[in-house]
Amino acid sequence: MSKKPVPAEKQQQEIYKSMTPALQQVANYVLTKKKQETLGVVRICYQIGEKINDVATNKDSYGEETAAIRKLADYTATAREMLYHYRTVVRAYPNWQDLEELIKTPMKDGNVLTITHMITVCQLAKVADRKKMLKRIINESLTANETRIEANANYDAKKTSSGGRRPGKPTSPQAGYQQMRNEAQKINNRFKQTWNEIFDEVDEAEPDKLDPALAKKCQEALSQFDDLEQHIMQSRSRIETNMKRIDEVVKQRTDSPKE
Repeated sequence: MSKKPVPAEKQQQEIYKSMTPALQQVANYVLTKKKQETLGVVRICYQIGEKINDVATNKDSYGEETAAIRKLADYTATAREMLYHYRTVVRAYPNWQDLEELIKTPMKDGNVLTITHMITVCQLAKVADRKKMLKRIINESLTANETRIEANANYDAKKTSSGGRRPGKPTSPQAGYQQMRNEAQKINNRFKQTWNEIFDEVDEAEPDKLDPALAKKCQEALSQFDDLEQHIMQSRSRIETNMKRIDEVVKQRTDSPKE
């Protein structure tokens, strides 16, 4: 079985202990400034969310909600889904002081909740689930990405229309191939660094840890891998065809006599 990684907060403690007293002071200063920055970002996003909530509830002044928010998104170059997300946070925490107190609560590793953490939490349908997720984030020092994965895996989200949109076309073939390379590398790294550990963990789990909910997640993952396998084979064939044509053109260009 793969060796389990050292918890982030323990690694952080070990690093801190290895510092000189003067360096520890600098580390404390940087961490304090990071917390202040995070709180400032959350406050700004919350204020935007308040405005979006006002737009959504005042048709006479702003016009029809969907059209008004689309115009705001286009004019300010802000993704529409983010404007809706900020509104979701405001509706979950109508009193800023309540959210501010929560944001100031440190995780075990010393970090604090970010706006991305809060967007994920506030999208959960049940208040009880939000509280459970917040408790896990603080006790386990979950990153924003880990929070999103755990929330999607364990809780039901609200059904909302957030105006999401499909990813845009890459600006050039070079950018497109770079994007493909990056995404493929991410998947490879997941297998090498974490996913194999999950396979081992389930193989060796106690029977009471195995339930229908986990079986459903396995089936959903398997279904996506079936689709992914088909796309990979098709894409591999297209890449090989592209490479062959590029090589032929480059060779012709190289072999042709210069005028």
